[in-house]
Amino acid sequence: DMPLIKYLFKSIDGFIVMSNKVEEELLKINKEPIYEKIFHPVADKIQKWSKSDAREQLKIRKKNIILFYGFIRKYKGLETLISSNEFLAKKIEDYQIIICGESYENKSKYMKLIKKYSMKKDDIIWVDKYLSEETSALYFAASDLVALPYKSASQSGVIPTSYSYERPVVASNILGIKEMIQDGKTGFLFEKNNSLDLSNKIINFFHKNEDLSLNILEFRKQFSWDYFIDKIINLYGRL
Repeated sequence: DMPLIKYLFKSIDGFIVMSNKVEEELLKINKEPIYEKIFHPVADKIQKWSKSDAREQLKIRKKNIILFYGFIRKYKGLETLISSNEFLAKKIEDYQIIICGESYENKSKYMKLIKKYSMKKDDIIWVDKYLSEETSALYFAASDLVALPYKSASQSGVIPTSYSYERPVVASNILGIKEMIQDGKTGFLFEKNNSLDLSNKIINFFHKNEDLSLNILEFRKQFSWDYFIDKIINLYGRL
């Protein structure tokens, strides 16, 4: 598609990119573009649930909840999170990894991994179906930490959604993702494909038991709709 993209870009006055990765891609095609880099906005009208009420609705009985949310695709690196359970089980008690999302791959591949790396009863569960906005809200509210073990990404809608619910994230240290996280403040970055490093970040989070909500509230100002609109208006004024 590159010839078509280059042809199209000749008629474009300004660009909006949502991550460092897409910015790099733009600069490879257009050496001097007029553009703004803006993070994907955080939803400001969400259904609020307390953690305890959400867990009651979903019948979650575990104390520490790690959430993976979204369609299952190869680039999302779910196998890294599943295999990290081998290490988590030795260091954390009363926890659960909840995978929420339909699989766009061979499901049996992941079921085999879950069987292999499940160390305790129900320490990994998979909600393999489409989730409504209301049900999705329950799972985010019920979680303690949201995991994004992605192998590659242009940007993520899961991170701002997590921030909407004031939930920290643990994610791969890759372009398109890492610029959306303040390491140690709004979440944690780990080495891509490294299940041991991922498990260590999760274990430290639960052992320290830090409340990162104030950091998230401050950082997510960059994800507000007002900020997003102001940046677009600023771009328009530069054309």
